[in-house]
Amino acid sequence: MTNQILELMEQRPKKKDDTIGYNNLKRIIKKKIKESKEADIEEKCTEIETLQAKHENFNVHRKVKEITGACRRKHLTRLTKNEGNAIINTVELKDTWKPYIEQLFHDTRPEPPEVVDDTRPYILVKQ
Repeated sequence: MTNQILELMEQRPKKKDDTIGYNNLKRIIKKKIKESKEADIEEKCTEIETLQAKHENFNVHRKVKEITGACRRKHLTRLTKNEGNAIINTVELKDTWKPYIEQLFHDTRPEPPEVVDDTRPYILVKQ
């Protein structure tokens, strides 16, 4: 994003009461973002064409993967506290998981009674 787009985005909350002005500004911002993305992709494509002219196939392949998003790393969701703060160290992580696991496996059932059944027949040694 360019500084011009950021400035337009800062103006947008000021026009919240004027719906027509707000919608026009929103439309302009979307248009500028789209133009910026297209210019960025056009620049990368030009760079790929230059690499192809130099016969640098390795770098061409790397740039194509970068543009298409094939080499993006998967972002793991971060565990957060109740306040919404991200948990960074392992001590906080353990402190967060401990109540969750205790609640998950909390058992409110009473202890099962001991069954003492002396009425069954005993097994004889001959059997």
